[in-house]
Amino acid sequence: MNVFSPEIFLPLFVSIFYLAGLVLVDFSLRALAAVLAGIITYLAVTHLTGVYIRGRDNGEGSYQADYFERLLLSLLIIFIVDLALKGFVPIQVRVPFYLATILTIFYFLGREKVKLSGPHYLTLGLLMILIYIMPSFVLYGLYGTYLNRTGGLMPAFLVGMGTIVTVYGLMKIASGLTASRLFMMIGLISAIIGPLMAATIGYRAYAIIYIMPLIFQYYLERRPPIDFRAGLKAAGVIILISLYTYLATSVARGVIYTAAPLESPRAPAYVVESMEKGGYTHSDMMQGTKVITRPFFTYKVFLEVVDKSFPWGTSHGRLTLSLMPGVNLGRATTIDILGKPFSTSFFGLSFLEFGFLGIVFFASILGLCLATASRLKDVKVYSIILTTVILWLDTGPSVWWHWLPFVSATITFTAILFDNLVKPKITGSKYWF
Repeated sequence: MNVFSPEIFLPLFVSIFYLAGLVLVDFSLRALAAVLAGIITYLAVTHLTGVYIRGRDNGEGSYQADYFERLLLSLLIIFIVDLALKGFVPIQVRVPFYLATILTIFYFLGREKVKLSGPHYLTLGLLMILIYIMPSFVLYGLYGTYLNRTGGLMPAFLVGMGTIVTVYGLMKIASGLTASRLFMMIGLISAIIGPLMAATIGYRAYAIIYIMPLIFQYYLERRPPIDFRAGLKAAGVIILISLYTYLATSVARGVIYTAAPLESPRAPAYVVESMEKGGYTHSDMMQGTKVITRPFFTYKVFLEVVDKSFPWGTSHGRLTLSLMPGVNLGRATTIDILGKPFSTSFFGLSFLEFGFLGIVFFASILGLCLATASRLKDVKVYSIILTTVILWLDTGPSVWWHWLPFVSATITFTAILFDNLVKPKITGSKYWF
């Protein structure tokens, strides 16, 4: 049993996080019940989905990667169109139009078999990131990093989509590298590129998302840890690299914030206004150095969420809708609901929304997606999903672009389901869309 299988990885890391909080911070029967409900539901759905897929598909197709690539390109086109329309077309009109357009582009890319190579994705992603981060530094020097964190100058989709496109390009390139060259790539990203990205954009997630998918891809493609000793070693590598990335990015970020203090008279008024509007402070930005206390702090926020929302939730969909692309009100909505702009941890957002029903639904979606993605030959999408699980231990599912690999896994499961239940009665061909 691979330690990175869906039956082990998510329950293991999520349980460790919450058990540490329950034992070392504050025991809560309500919190324990919420976590158990989520993990039990997840394991049940994972098992049922895995059994279904094993009986219906041989796992040799590359259609999941194809769906993921088509989804990335479709969304990129939509966001570019949105830049031209959002100023004078209301969102109620744009959303149905975009959904129809995405379906059309998605189908066209599949029919024409449009394919991009790893270097193509890497170049496209880096271009999007540079378009996002460079103007703020050109205009405001080191103070531009504050604007990159708040999205106060450029459309935020550029850095989110750019990051995931860049990572996917790196993973496609990594598949063809020797082990030594792969380790050199990972070392370069870990030592320089990851911390630099976190410092210039302001989020540690942009460092972790560059490093961890390559680690997972290595273990899943080349060296699956299928026995106990190998599993412990692989899990230890994941934990050590996560801790290193957390510390390295905090130091890199702290250097910039020390060199350009927000409370300084030299701080541009527009930068200060953007930070205040988003509920950020200079001390909030510097808290990343508290590597030990941060997980416990996040757990305390989860306890507050559970107590406030027990048993059927508080916000009832308002927070999730605020996180949707084009809305960009997630942080402000969190402040309005909780009174603070804090991360809610893995199960926190779903419990805040709909209590136990929210956790059961969230865990079911996770179980279906991880079981589907893990049982197909191409592991790149699954590697990104495992990385996202690590990020969500702190933030929860509060960033819309984190959901892209989950959406592609859902599309894949739908294709398998449709092919087995409906399509044989029509033509007998496979995965029509």
